[in-house]
Amino acid sequence: MTLKELQSLIGLLNFTCSVIVPGRTFLCHLINLTVGIKYPHYFIRLNRETLSDLQLWLTFLESYNGRSFFLDYIWLSSAKLHLYTDAAGSLGYGAVFGSHWFFGKWPNSWLGKNIILEMFPIVISISLWASKLANKCILFHTDNQGLVEVINKKTTKVKKALSSLA
Repeated sequence: MTLKELQSLIGLLNFTCSVIVPGRTFLCHLINLTVGIKYPHYFIRLNRETLSDLQLWLTFLESYNGRSFFLDYIWLSSAKLHLYTDAAGSLGYGAVFGSHWFFGKWPNSWLGKNIILEMFPIVISISLWASKLANKCILFHTDNQGLVEVINKKTTKVKKALSSLA
């Protein structure tokens, strides 16, 4: 597709993100394709990650019923929920949620990837205990400032971390 067509699609999907807040994460690959392209008539090849993101948008939009709901605006801290996660770069990761817990050791190929390591127990916690966390605004505490930026912006320039967000 041309740069102009891609920018138009990005604009439309970006507007959609005002209702579908997590959608911003699935725009990053599209936006990255436009970097360095100056002329609107230049063609851009969509890569596998981008096609996967577009398929996700299509699946969602086909089933979207036009109604939105409002989340509880009372933020619950992970401490109030009794949800604690942590990652140690050389050892592993773990989390405790009330009387439930999990832990694990890093694969060798993951060592040294700070943002991904710090995010991993948070993502696993949300996945494991989703039914108890549903429809809550949760404030996570982390000792990694890089991860704070990634979570708050819902994007990152680190491509490997971006893949883990999607």
